[in-house]
Amino acid sequence: MKLKRLKCAILCFVWRYRLLGVAGCSNSDGTPSSDGGSSTPESEQSSSGASGDVDRSQLPELHMTFVLGVPTNDSRYIITDTICQGYQQLNPNFTYEIQGFDNQPDQIQHIQILASSNELPSWWEGDKTPFHESLAEAGKLVNVGDFMTETGLADRYLSNLWKTVNEFDDGELYFFCTQMAYEYWYYHPSHFEAAGIEEVPTTYDEFFEACEKLKSAGYAPISFGSLNSTWYVHRYAGMIPFDLAGNDFVMNLRTGEQKMNSPVGIESAEWMQKMAQYFCEGWAGMDYQQSIDLFLGGGASMWESHSACYTQYSDPETGELNDDIAVFRNPVYSDRDVVSPNDFYAAAGTGNVWNVEDFNETFQDFVKYYFDEFPDLAAKEGILPLMSRPDGTSPEMPSFFEQMREDLENLDEFCRCWDVTLDPATVEVVGIEGVSLMMGDITPEEYCQRIDDSIAQNASTYFD
Repeated sequence: MKLKRLKCAILCFVWRYRLLGVAGCSNSDGTPSSDGGSSTPESEQSSSGASGDVDRSQLPELHMTFVLGVPTNDSRYIITDTICQGYQQLNPNFTYEIQGFDNQPDQIQHIQILASSNELPSWWEGDKTPFHESLAEAGKLVNVGDFMTETGLADRYLSNLWKTVNEFDDGELYFFCTQMAYEYWYYHPSHFEAAGIEEVPTTYDEFFEACEKLKSAGYAPISFGSLNSTWYVHRYAGMIPFDLAGNDFVMNLRTGEQKMNSPVGIESAEWMQKMAQYFCEGWAGMDYQQSIDLFLGGGASMWESHSACYTQYSDPETGELNDDIAVFRNPVYSDRDVVSPNDFYAAAGTGNVWNVEDFNETFQDFVKYYFDEFPDLAAKEGILPLMSRPDGTSPEMPSFFEQMREDLENLDEFCRCWDVTLDPATVEVVGIEGVSLMMGDITPEEYCQRIDDSIAQNASTYFD
């Protein structure tokens, strides 16, 4: 039964990711690397930390293959390559190659093809999805939670959110996460000032009042792009159900126990249509990166998204947010909200998944070395690291990182992302039909019913 489910998950997710586009902060090409790069790593002279007392000459040989959902010029690729170079200089029994992709959908599709032929790489990036749940059930993945606890590496994490965000429904953990992200509303203070908005909105009533003022002042209130980025629709789809019912809504929705065609679901769909009235012109023909560029260029006043693209809207010298860019948290929807105002989308970045067949002593030693080297390298690349240095201290970080970490640590509950919670067929429906909804081509009731119909047809394949 598990094998049947695994094959079904692979086939369905290949289909899904041919259609689905996700956030990408770079448009550069990614190509395989077999030589591990050529730059000299700073890690060469770094502190040994957890792995410094190991006689690496006695460790078994290991050739590690990495498959990352980012191109070669992305921070995650650069950090991985730098750490591998440093470790290779210390351990001659270690070799590696890294393959980068332009985007995560193409990378995941590649992983699914490899899984179907039992040729999974040593280390790859992934999310908590039915596909990875199936791999875990089939015994293909290392139980990261157990390893982290047994080695004491879990104590190096600055927050327990990395567990909360990535634990499977059974409480097991198969993802090694290195960074956290938090979603904000980014805005241009100069636009607000010109439109006569004196304070950032704290409720959605105030938010829509601000949108009207911005629109009257000649500004496009919100930058939004859904082309090849239907995951972005999911962010909006999940906001109001989370506010009104918490994560119980989507967790029950995915099995059909909760209906989207219900008062909460319809209210959410109506809110999505209202929000779309303030999107930038031509939003349905824009992709996610174009929406970022529009906001950064001043073509729109606000943009809702995560902090993972931090380097695009920060000063490379100081690490601080660019001039005329500030943030505010997601506004309160109503006095019926069941979550606190600080609760919203949080994510432990992209998870790192380990192939159990390659997980020998050298692999385990490499993980410890990775822990030692990552914090400082990440901070330099504009990434909020989740773990401390070997001595327990945190690397020097921009003030925005400090704010983000404080916000993350004060979360009572975070909104589960619908695009990694629902079955893959329904993920497509929520995204594609959501665009039709926000364009006014279908009614809120029609939108909600199409989601329910998809769940009724597909959910049983993935969820008991």
